[in-house]
Amino acid sequence: MKWINSSSMKESLEIIDKKVAHLLQQFQVGGESKLIQWFLTDDMNFVTITAERYIIDYLKTKNSNIEDNLRKEGIDAILRLGDEKVGIEVTTLNGFFAEWILIERLSEMLNSKKVIDDKTLRVTYNYERIMRETQQNRMHQYLENMSTAIAAGDYETLKTLEVSIEIERRWSGVISWDRSNADNFPWFRYLTDDLFTKLSDVSKKRQLMSYEKNIIFIGVNHIAPSNWAIPSIFEEIGHGGASYSVQINGIESFWYKIMQNCHYIKGICFFCISIDKDVPFYPLRVLWSDEKEILPINL
Repeated sequence: MKWINSSSMKESLEIIDKKVAHLLQQFQVGGESKLIQWFLTDDMNFVTITAERYIIDYLKTKNSNIEDNLRKEGIDAILRLGDEKVGIEVTTLNGFFAEWILIERLSEMLNSKKVIDDKTLRVTYNYERIMRETQQNRMHQYLENMSTAIAAGDYETLKTLEVSIEIERRWSGVISWDRSNADNFPWFRYLTDDLFTKLSDVSKKRQLMSYEKNIIFIGVNHIAPSNWAIPSIFEEIGHGGASYSVQINGIESFWYKIMQNCHYIKGICFFCISIDKDVPFYPLRVLWSDEKEILPINL
């Protein structure tokens, strides 16, 4: 209810409502199952389908020759170039969506317990621990234990949960977040080897190879905790710049080599969304397998 009253909620609901209306209009060709998968399954599907719907709808506003594929099987969308069909696949890197669950739900728990009505709270957590709790479906109980320990000032329990807190009296109702060892998170591996493994899955590979050419859009909202490179590197990929040229060159070199061997992948594009905006957070830029054979798609 607090989120509903926030300043950005009206814009978010209006945008989501339009996407839901579109799926309802496509009820007989997969819209129903897509809605169920989006809103009535679990956290992972929610963040995955949200990214998919936002980027495909955005691309459709820029390209009248893009068509949705809402069925459970097959590529996510098709780009028609005359008689040729180019596959558009959306994949999300959700290696760290546990942080989103932590921040959203712990904030509400602490608000409901009136823990931060008169104080500022700084919460430091272990990113590996919250990933493990999420993967093992124990996150809700973990957060309940954490909020109870914070409310009681039970520092011994917080230590077992690998959480530490600091209390200040400068502002009321504010929580700041910090992560231990965030710079050690293997974000580069997630963008390269791990992503390639995901795209090499038997069913995914068969899906992609149904088309001679494919462009893959990679959602990176929940790829890693904020650190020295994330999310600045994605802004620089879209805008240009020299601060992260070594890392960007490494990513580009990796995918260039992969696309030379996987001829059905013609382009890779990273994107980040905000649910209160119709457009991606950063400008889009496709890494092409061959700069002389760029496919005509408006970004």
